[in-house]
Amino acid sequence: MIEPSERQYWLWVTRPDYYWEDDGSDREILDPTRCADSGGWWTCHRDTKKGDLIFLWRTSPKKDIGYLIQAESDAYSIADDNDQGWDYGCDYEVLYKFEHPIQIKDLRNSPSLDEWGPLKGSFQKTTFKILPEYWIRLNNLAADKNPGYQEIIEQIQKEPLSEGIRLEIELEDALAANLDILKKFGHDLELYVDPESKQSGRQFICKGNGGRIDLLCCDRTQDRYVVIELKNVRAGQNTFGQISNYMGWVQNRIAGNTPVIGIVISRGYDTRFESASKITDKISHINVEDLGFAIAPSKRIQQFTGAREKDTSPLGIKFANSREAKTWLKKGNTFLVDANYEEAIPCYDKVLEKDPKNRWAWINKGLALAELTKHEETILCLEKATEMYPKSAQVWHSKGTALISLNRFEEAIDALDKAIENQTARGHPTLKGWGMLRAARPVSRISETSEPSVSWICTSE
Repeated sequence: MIEPSERQYWLWVTRPDYYWEDDGSDREILDPTRCADSGGWWTCHRDTKKGDLIFLWRTSPKKDIGYLIQAESDAYSIADDNDQGWDYGCDYEVLYKFEHPIQIKDLRNSPSLDEWGPLKGSFQKTTFKILPEYWIRLNNLAADKNPGYQEIIEQIQKEPLSEGIRLEIELEDALAANLDILKKFGHDLELYVDPESKQSGRQFICKGNGGRIDLLCCDRTQDRYVVIELKNVRAGQNTFGQISNYMGWVQNRIAGNTPVIGIVISRGYDTRFESASKITDKISHINVEDLGFAIAPSKRIQQFTGAREKDTSPLGIKFANSREAKTWLKKGNTFLVDANYEEAIPCYDKVLEKDPKNRWAWINKGLALAELTKHEETILCLEKATEMYPKSAQVWHSKGTALISLNRFEEAIDALDKAIENQTARGHPTLKGWGMLRAARPVSRISETSEPSVSWICTSE
């Protein structure tokens, strides 16, 4: 374990509401392997600085350290009246999700942590500062349980900011310095400046609401405010919710009767963002590549599947059994993350030529085919995945969703029943959404001509 730098270290304590989805699965936005768009900000200590590293403690029933996070900004006040001095938030990026979290029993069985304050106090605060000596001990525990983590944390400690955060800052720098580049998209913009506080429209803090607007602008030729949200990854439903929230805050606090529109600038978007954007014409999208800036795509510490040649699944199945298969898997995952689905599929085919039982190639090929609405082919891939990974709620759920799209409701119900069985077997709470489809039995009650409503179905593992 290398010696820590001058940065600070924190422990954030969070309840199940914030680390589980409604169905009891881990929150997708906390999984760096999915390159999901984050929710934006997290409550923190007022002394938090950009680049600080954080462990996330999950309270009962988990009782473990499940994630490594980096602060993407200094702490900023999220309250209108901050006399108490405690109501702060910061932007964040999840760097690592532990396959084997540091559990409460691990902490209690480690004599070197007997005097660690959070453990002695039963984690009864929301934020703890971690002293460097305890940071080292905790990371040694994590490295003992998670092969490969030692090298990753050493790499992280050497740099003040992760590459993902740095590249997003560079993108924002380039755009803020050259807003005229948006004229070709019909936007003649200048940064907003608050008339009272003189706060710039860059990283504009939403007092009383939480979060910061990347760029709040005024349109020189049209009487309207423009909220810009930048993502150096794919935009998803979290991005849509985030910019909608900011637009509502601007409308209420600043704009009054003046119109407010939103622009999301990202590396493409997923189907959920596309679906959400159909309900309004006030939010538009621009691809980063179309701006012409030479900003490289974000590289995550954990790749999309987190696969390494020696890694195995809970069933003991290797992710890849040859160097060439591993290379093609990594390449396919890069295309998948960047929404280049047509390019991803041949890569997964190459993996399967070398390793026909590679479940991640079957699953991710299925995900790519689903994004291209090739449902029949998606199901064939997921059937292979269920054969090799029959206890995965995610695989069964994905198969059920694809079957719904084909109006094959009886088979869909069976697949979602399997998902429920495997999900509850993991000790999670009762699923809230999938029971709605189960209640649709018998299938004859479902109209053959109606479009099934599946917006409530969770897609995270």
